[in-house]
Amino acid sequence: MSRVARRIALAILALLTAAPVARAAILTPLPPYFVAVLAGLAALAAARPLHGLLVLCGLFPLASMISVLARVPWHGTETALSLSLAFLTGLLLNATKRGTLRVPPRVALPLALYAAVIVASAAAMSIAGTATLGVAGTSSVGVWEGLRALTAKDYLQIPSPHEPALFAFDALVGLGLFMAVLSVRGDAAEEPVVRMLVAGLTAAAALNVLRFAQAAIASGEPAAAMTKYAQWLRINVHYSDVNAAASTFALALLAAVGLASVGSHRLARSILTACAIVLALALWLAGSRVAIASAALATAAVISFRLFARRRAWSRPLAWVLSGCILLLAGVVAVWMLVNFPRVQA
Repeated sequence: MSRVARRIALAILALLTAAPVARAAILTPLPPYFVAVLAGLAALAAARPLHGLLVLCGLFPLASMISVLARVPWHGTETALSLSLAFLTGLLLNATKRGTLRVPPRVALPLALYAAVIVASAAAMSIAGTATLGVAGTSSVGVWEGLRALTAKDYLQIPSPHEPALFAFDALVGLGLFMAVLSVRGDAAEEPVVRMLVAGLTAAAALNVLRFAQAAIASGEPAAAMTKYAQWLRINVHYSDVNAAASTFALALLAAVGLASVGSHRLARSILTACAIVLALALWLAGSRVAIASAALATAAVISFRLFARRRAWSRPLAWVLSGCILLLAGVVAVWMLVNFPRVQA
């Protein structure tokens, strides 16, 4: 494909990416300042893709709060989707100038696997949606209905069981973000991106911790209420899927611990340690047993690997013994968590 053809294809893709947001802005009375934020993010991504990505990483976890503050007439997930589409539009416009997206060849396999999972999921949800849609006939009818929903619906409205392929569109946006990170990052950009994600998710986690504290104070007996609520209450103020929230906080917790362990500045390590504490509290409050157990095992594994990395200071047998003890202890904690987790309701 010639350079001109690639530029035209990228420009068309940018228009298609911007179309759902533009349609929502036309059909929905969006506040002008929210539209300005979306336009500004797209312009920043078009001029400075890495800076646009950093802004998106900071704003994305707080999409529900942005929805409240901006008074947009939809759920926080649609705000997150609109921010993502605005960034991707700008990134594609930037790529149009060069005529290509620089995606490293070494990630071709994971990118293909991710795309295959999305295609398979879209097909499975479309087929499964046949009974829900009440369409008679073979599964191909369900696939057609799913494709129709994927191409003809307003993607910024709240998904419903009658439109299963809308979730496939969200996955396609995720695939676009995955490619975007790979195309704009460099060795010097990886750490800032992770730091911004940790910062945004820590802010989201802090809101959950604040809600927990408010509930305890409102009870009149804060100390007793905190002990009681911590055993069964599951909190995520951003969206209803507490298991998904816990998984996200677990990933951010591991990133914060990793950044703190390799940081060279004391102030930066202190800030990241504080972030890790807030994320750990939010992870507990979200209450996913698998996420908590996985975070414990992963943290233990990281500590073990670091022991081996410092084998000049530690003898190899001692490193083996300490690593084994750490992993065994984490395994015991994880199994106990899965079997005897105190929260039985919700």
